[in-house]
Amino acid sequence: MTTLPQIRKQISLWNWRFWGQWTLANVVAWVVAFWTINKIYNTIWNAIVNISAVIGRPATMSVFGALFGFILGLAQWIVLRRQVRKSGGWIVATAVACSMIWTIPWSLSRPLEKIVSGLLLGFLQWLVLRRHYQGVYWWIIVSGLSWAAGELASQWIVQSSFAGIFFSYRELAGVIIYGLVYGGLSGSALAYFFQVLRRILRLRKISAPSRTVFLASWVAMNAVGWSIGFGSFGQTLREMFITWTGFPSSLIFEKTFLHGLAALFTWLVLWRQWFRGSFWWVIWTCVGAAAGILAWTRLDFENATGILLYGLIVGFFQWLVLSQKISGFWSWMFVHTVGWAVALVIVAQAGQRLGVNIGWGAGGLVYGLSSGALIFWRLRGPIAALQRSQIKTGQQDYPTLQTETASGVQAARVFLGFILLSALGVGSGFAFDIQSYHVKHATQDRESFIRSFPYYTYLQQVKFTDFKQLQRDRQFVWKQFGDGDDFLYHLGEHFVQYYPVQLAHLEDTIAIGEAYIADKQKLGLNPPTNQIYQIIGYYLLGKVAQTLKDEIRSGRFNPEDPGNAQILQRLEQNRIYVTIERNSLQNLISNFKQGKWDYILNRMWLESKEVEQKVNGRYAALLGPDFFEDVYPMPTAMNIPVTETRLQLSAYRQYYPLQQGKEHAVSIFAIQDKSKMNNIGHAVWLRRPDTRSNYFAYGNVTPKFRQWATRSNKTVILATTGGFTNIHNKPEGLTVDAGTIVNAVLMPDRDGLVIVHDSGGISVINLKRDTIKLSLNPQEVLTIENPLHSLIAYSKLLDWCRQRKATLFQTQLLAFSDQLLIDASKAKGQLRERRLLALIRDHKTADLHHVIIDLPTPHNLAVITKDIFDLLQSRGKKVEALLNLDVGSYNILEVYDHRGNALSSPKGPVPLNNATNLIVYTR
Repeated sequence: MTTLPQIRKQISLWNWRFWGQWTLANVVAWVVAFWTINKIYNTIWNAIVNISAVIGRPATMSVFGALFGFILGLAQWIVLRRQVRKSGGWIVATAVACSMIWTIPWSLSRPLEKIVSGLLLGFLQWLVLRRHYQGVYWWIIVSGLSWAAGELASQWIVQSSFAGIFFSYRELAGVIIYGLVYGGLSGSALAYFFQVLRRILRLRKISAPSRTVFLASWVAMNAVGWSIGFGSFGQTLREMFITWTGFPSSLIFEKTFLHGLAALFTWLVLWRQWFRGSFWWVIWTCVGAAAGILAWTRLDFENATGILLYGLIVGFFQWLVLSQKISGFWSWMFVHTVGWAVALVIVAQAGQRLGVNIGWGAGGLVYGLSSGALIFWRLRGPIAALQRSQIKTGQQDYPTLQTETASGVQAARVFLGFILLSALGVGSGFAFDIQSYHVKHATQDRESFIRSFPYYTYLQQVKFTDFKQLQRDRQFVWKQFGDGDDFLYHLGEHFVQYYPVQLAHLEDTIAIGEAYIADKQKLGLNPPTNQIYQIIGYYLLGKVAQTLKDEIRSGRFNPEDPGNAQILQRLEQNRIYVTIERNSLQNLISNFKQGKWDYILNRMWLESKEVEQKVNGRYAALLGPDFFEDVYPMPTAMNIPVTETRLQLSAYRQYYPLQQGKEHAVSIFAIQDKSKMNNIGHAVWLRRPDTRSNYFAYGNVTPKFRQWATRSNKTVILATTGGFTNIHNKPEGLTVDAGTIVNAVLMPDRDGLVIVHDSGGISVINLKRDTIKLSLNPQEVLTIENPLHSLIAYSKLLDWCRQRKATLFQTQLLAFSDQLLIDASKAKGQLRERRLLALIRDHKTADLHHVIIDLPTPHNLAVITKDIFDLLQSRGKKVEALLNLDVGSYNILEVYDHRGNALSSPKGPVPLNNATNLIVYTR
């Protein structure tokens, strides 16, 4: 057989032609790619900015990365295809890799970032090479080092003292140097490979590496794998995976993902040693990591013993793979456990001094030395020799090295794995012993006990709907600390955190919420205790409604689907109403069926105006700010001084005189635009306490309102829509009617809780604040956390509503406590009719007014809010709150004079009989 030295004598060790073509191709590709991308940037920069605002900067950068990778991969493939046939996948691999490199938000140092980028590029390209050649995993390392070397050379050349020789072409010189160094180094490896090693390393006929090569590779890959897998890159990749897939984040997933990522690098070495079946190494490592974390958390181990247990379990599952190649390899579990524990100590010490990534790399080096030495020692035996002899003969299929009892041994291993998983509680009936836990932590007070309780472990062992067990544990906590309700509320919060709502498990989550809301008198629970479980159920189903709202908006959940419609009906039966927004096409079809031609024409006009505004803004940016003044002068609207408001009020009508005609309970003003001197709407000022507000939240609103007005002998002044209603005529956001929950969903994007008191007043809670205050009596208030972020606070809010028989609804809070809250840069640019409710107080007299602002002409919400806010402040008023009211399909407004006649203006276009809720002002 011809030896390697003999082949080296017969042929040249260098393929100069291939190396030159490869290097030139890379230089040309870098120059063409960057010229193309810069040309695109300079030509359509504003369009790119606008696209980034819509689809996000990562998506935009991924497109440019893919373009760069396509050009680079195409140039390399033109040279490579003469050596490797059917290698078109090289272009795709390069494009995908560059797209990921340009997209990932790196948090590494610049050199390490480039090394990792090159490793990623090399890994995807290696997937193409391995289809034709075995043992070419070295390309991954060559690619990483070459990529980083190109970056360093480019920066050094451009920033050096003699960079002036390039004049104004520094960037071009940097690009050329980058491509030259990267292409030259990577091409050197390929040229040598194709010229010499290709004669030896034929497809599926590679000699197995020596034990020394294996040990060196094993140690190196462990160091690299730990640094990348467990370091900041692994954390970043895990967060991106969760963001892209919506996969729930948990401790088990985190450790499994990171350990699996690190195991990928050691798999490369095993794959080189044993051609088939080695990927089970990655799979069983992930299973072992998940099982180890389950055991660690389920059995409540301390950190030191938890690390040993984790290492032992991972080692057991890895032994399932190794034992198929090396018989009697029980020592692996011990070595792995000790190596893992020692390596983590090295990580902790080195990480403090050298950084977390280097620390993990040092730990991987130590672990690789200990575990690799064991494999090195065991490979000296006859089994390894037999394997190597079989490989040298060029046979593609290895003989079975096990005896006829292999099936029995394998069955025993599977049985051991099943027993271990069962012991960890997968399907087990072990219940959490809260009494034993309390004995171990007897020195804790109530607050410490509730805060540090292992809720995750508890939820792993106690079924969340095992109400008998939950009630026993609640009563135990109550006996020890005098209050067990907070224990249940914290448990509910952690359940939502550990098991977030997902479409795949939607019905299961709803069933759990329904079980909590259901009456539990059969379990012997009294009504107050039953309400605790109901509040947890409302909170859980509220999270379901929030998730469905997002899924409907993204198009992943179709509410018209029969199965999905049944889900929405189940939620509605439990007073959970999902916010469903029609898109423009759905609105058009719905109004077309109803024959609302004026509405259709109006909406089409508004849509065209919105498009016109966007086009105008982009085109004006291209023209420049002075184009219509210096280049092409055009007349502009009347200039309004910056210190003045754009709007003004003009007296329209007044009713119900007070103080001998000096004041009026009701004053109506026309709102005028100073620049155009035209009326854009009306403002109805309602003086408090001479007028009273009432809210009808749900049900047969109009008959209830009319019966109430007749029965109480009230004079109706104004009636208008309050809270928002979805397309199924259900209230959106948290809604309570006289202490009865109508909709339990607390929406995170509506910051105003509007409380309508029996006294006729209105108070507003700002959900953007960390804490909120609820009035108990004129001298006392209850301060709680924000109910959006705390189940306990949510429970206290609902309990307060029940006790006070409060009426409230949720809407958008535009201004609060004399501060504007709406962000014009984040608000939608839609042009719509608007109706606002302002609660204002005079700075001098402290007189309080409620102001209904009706704007029937289309306006941008952020712009008109700022104008109204400035207008009210210019009249010496403190804006206590400014709220957005529903219009659209429920644009109801009726104002009555002192004789009870409805005014023709202001007036909403929708009849009062269509109301789904009403704010009513009376005298």
